[in-house]
Amino acid sequence: MNQQLNGQTSIPFTPFPIQQPEVPPHQLHELPPPQPVVPRADFISPARPNHGTDGKPILLRANHFQVRIPKGVIHHYDIAITPDKCPRRVNREIVETMVTAYSQKIFNGQKPVFDGRKNLYSRDPLPIGRDRVELEVTLPGEGKDRVFKVAIKWCAQVSLFALEEALEGRVRPIPTDVTNALDVIMRHLPSLTYTPVGRSFFSPPEGYDHPLGGGREVWFGFHQSVRPSHWKMMLNIDGRFPLQLESGQTVECTVARYFLERYKMKLQYPHLPCLQVGQEQKHTYLPLEVCNIVGGQRCIKKLTDMQTSTMIKATARSAPDREKEINNLVQKADFNKDPYLQTFGISVSYQMTEVRGRVLPPPRIEYGGRIKSAAVPNQGVWDMRGKQFYSGMEIKVWAIACFAPQRTVREDALRNFTQQLQRISNDAGMPILGQPCFCKYATGPDQVEPMFRYLKNTYQGLQLIVVVLPGKTPVY
Repeated sequence: MNQQLNGQTSIPFTPFPIQQPEVPPHQLHELPPPQPVVPRADFISPARPNHGTDGKPILLRANHFQVRIPKGVIHHYDIAITPDKCPRRVNREIVETMVTAYSQKIFNGQKPVFDGRKNLYSRDPLPIGRDRVELEVTLPGEGKDRVFKVAIKWCAQVSLFALEEALEGRVRPIPTDVTNALDVIMRHLPSLTYTPVGRSFFSPPEGYDHPLGGGREVWFGFHQSVRPSHWKMMLNIDGRFPLQLESGQTVECTVARYFLERYKMKLQYPHLPCLQVGQEQKHTYLPLEVCNIVGGQRCIKKLTDMQTSTMIKATARSAPDREKEINNLVQKADFNKDPYLQTFGISVSYQMTEVRGRVLPPPRIEYGGRIKSAAVPNQGVWDMRGKQFYSGMEIKVWAIACFAPQRTVREDALRNFTQQLQRISNDAGMPILGQPCFCKYATGPDQVEPMFRYLKNTYQGLQLIVVVLPGKTPVY
């Protein structure tokens, strides 16, 4: 869902209690007032090109939704989390916990937003001035709590007035610091409640299922942006690994024996291969039966042909269906009840933006042959029956590769097909001459690439390969 400025609603975050250190009084002072944006006297906004006159006027609806932003400034703070190698999801959890725990002493009851890395924005200045303040945050972990240090330091003031001036053409260019801040504000709540992938957000299927096979499924989501106007499996293991004892002695131990002695767990499937996890050089291997795959992981490997075909079918939408789907997303998001947008005074229209367009007349299609005729396509369709190409190519070197079994496509049927193909192509002004230089059967998808490689290397000047398929099989 491409939006001009957008956001999302979520389940409230439940914080964990942590100790709150006192903020020194000398750190509680005001920030300097924002500097006004002075328009450049020599700047002249370029005139828009003409609106066009060709074709038929039409009213269109675009998947852009108007955003209303307040005047004033936004305060930008730099965040440094130690340890600093946590994923964005954990960083967000750390900052959310910190904001809840220090709600009154540091954040004055505000709801700041965070990009998951280093940037935090608040509507009003925090009572820390420009000093660097370090806070301690504790998250419960598996077995023991995890303690993090979060340093906050004032970075800059972001002027919303500067964006207004740029949009009205009085200054240039569009201030990227403002659009970046607005983007973080709009993405904050969806990042907490959805599975973010790049600039898109996804959620598990509810009430529908689109499996692709191979442990993959289709998730639907939406893309939003603010605009002005891994894991992998490795099954390479021999079943044994060196075990280091506390005394420093190294002995050979099977995976099954190790789990029995260390965890009192008897493996039910000791004959199955293990998963290599973590960093490859550390050689950490785990039995399949003790592993759980975390849901919602983005699949970055290339889909198979069948998976690609299934995904295209699952995601294909007509324009009315896509409009309905986007409007449903906007209604479900309920942006104007987003507590973070409310904090910053931002509101979003739930109506698609209407723009004026023009349906241009289709180009004329000219045919060849003895009688030069022309046709005007209707709804993008034109009739080639009894017509010839304006300038047809003469096919001299061509081949046939049949991937259908010989019992279902006999040689006489294949020969009859080639004769009919030659007749039809000749009538259309693209003659296919002579006999194919190659006509053979293949047995499966593993022969597709070798056969095409053989044809390319063997027959110089090959112009056309006619492929006969048995249907939508893995070969397809």
